[in-house]
Amino acid sequence: MKERRPHPAINSWERYQRREARKEAWRYWSRTLWRVYRWLLLSMLSPAIMIAMGMAFDGEPGSKATVWIGGVVLAFVPCWGIWTFVPIWRDHVAMRLYFEDIADGACPDRGWQISRANGLKWYRKQGSPWWISAKRERPWAHPGDAIARLEGREPPLRQRPKW
Repeated sequence: MKERRPHPAINSWERYQRREARKEAWRYWSRTLWRVYRWLLLSMLSPAIMIAMGMAFDGEPGSKATVWIGGVVLAFVPCWGIWTFVPIWRDHVAMRLYFEDIADGACPDRGWQISRANGLKWYRKQGSPWWISAKRERPWAHPGDAIARLEGREPPLRQRPKW
C-alpha cells in the first residue's frame, strides 16, 4: 500500500504558523531589549548633555559644577550597571551549573535538598566560575535518570547505548 503524505497546503500552513511564532518571539525580545537599550542610552546621554551645557556657559571651560556633576553621573552609570548585573549573572551561572551537575549525577543533592543555598555552596565548591565551558568534562547520563534525580529518586545507572 502506498504511503500517504499530508497535503502540501497543510504542511505549508504549519510551516507558516511556526514561522509566525518565531517572528512573534523575536518581536517580544527585540521590544524588551529596546526598552533596556533606550534606558541605558538615556542614562548615558543626559550626563553628556549636562557636561556640554556646563562647557558652553560663560566662564572657563571645565570649571563649572555642572561639568563635574555630569562627569560623576556619567562615570556612575556604568559602575552601577556592573554592580547590579554581576551578581545576577553569577546567580544564573551558579544555578545552571548546579542543575546540570544534579542531572549528570556529579552533585549528590536530590529532590528536597535542591535549594538556592545549596546551589551557591556547590558553585563555590566548583571554584566559582564566571561561565560554564561547553567543552567541560561531563559524564554521560540518560535523560530519564536526570529527571529522576531532579525528582528526588536515585535510579540505577543505565549503560550508554552503543550505536
